[in-house]
Amino acid sequence: MKSNFFKISSAVLISITIIVTFLYTRFYEYYNYNESDTFQVTVGDTFQIKLRENSSTGYINCWINQNQATGVTLVNEATHNSLSGLFGASGAGEIKTLTFKASQKGNYTIKIAKCPALREKKPCSEYSEATSSVENEFFVTVIN
Repeated sequence: MKSNFFKISSAVLISITIIVTFLYTRFYEYYNYNESDTFQVTVGDTFQIKLRENSSTGYINCWINQNQATGVTLVNEATHNSLSGLFGASGAGEIKTLTFKASQKGNYTIKIAKCPALREKKPCSEYSEATSSVENEFFVTVIN
């Protein structure tokens, strides 16, 4: 009897751990505003930056120095609901995942700004450091 209890308890604990790990990595592993980080990658590698975003405000995260960070390329941009949004909370925001590929050896900085692109109906490419304040900076070293 004790053996079955421990087996069931273990299975329940393992299941809870898996669910919590999934929820954390999917919904809480992102950079908040004013956070920075450093990446070291090899030419050809991809890496991701996940950012908190709330497009219902009309503001979205834009990569504003794309022309200067020539050794990294944005290869995919995806947005999914935050955990609150998943359960139907209005205005809960999203998580934006930017996937980059390292293409050339060097040191680069990816600068992200919260821009009124949706409110002003403009693409992110129309914003720059001169018109927007940098919210997040990511320092990328690309090696061979």
